[in-house]
Amino acid sequence: MGSLLFNNTSRGHLRNIMRIIERSDVDLLRFPTFLMSKKISMSSMKDTVTCQEPLSQAPPSPKPVAHIPVMAREVLEYLAPRDNAVILDTTFGAGGHSRKILESCPGVRLMCLDRDPVAYKYAEELQREYPNRVFPLLGKFRDPNQLTAADILSHIDEDSLYKVLKYYGEESNARKISRVVVESRHLFRKLHTTKELAELVMSVTGAENPCQQ
Repeated sequence: MGSLLFNNTSRGHLRNIMRIIERSDVDLLRFPTFLMSKKISMSSMKDTVTCQEPLSQAPPSPKPVAHIPVMAREVLEYLAPRDNAVILDTTFGAGGHSRKILESCPGVRLMCLDRDPVAYKYAEELQREYPNRVFPLLGKFRDPNQLTAADILSHIDEDSLYKVLKYYGEESNARKISRVVVESRHLFRKLHTTKELAELVMSVTGAENPCQQ
């Protein structure tokens, strides 16, 4: 590599960047762009220094720092993991909280969801430690311009909704549910949550509300 000139102001900033780049475990796709936010002057200025540190002489990369969950106690108290329970972790990250859940109960199973491919790999590593108990899922968030279930329920006609519930959901109360959903647009406000929908369905079917279990 050729020599590059940097002023003293950028020297410490550059070294921080170099330390990160020299680590072989850094995913460049996730390289923190904020480190590059300061412009490094390439013009000859006063107090310039020459940077010739070879990357090949970098020390062995350290093991990744373990994620320390900061709300482990609260999570365990709220979820109260039990045998045969299935818990969905929708923000798996580095898996610190998920690991605490697995350690707290030998019979609990975890669905580990994250849109980050790096987090997905962490979930796969956790799966190897806890076979048949951890199930990694690579989440892909929807296009915000796509229709939501709430949008469909606020516009679909009764017959079309009946067909969806009857033929795809095999719902015996499809007619009652489709009718009350359409009528609710004029009697109540728009449905926004699954809890609101469940309560509406319960009002015509008499079924127990799963949201209160």
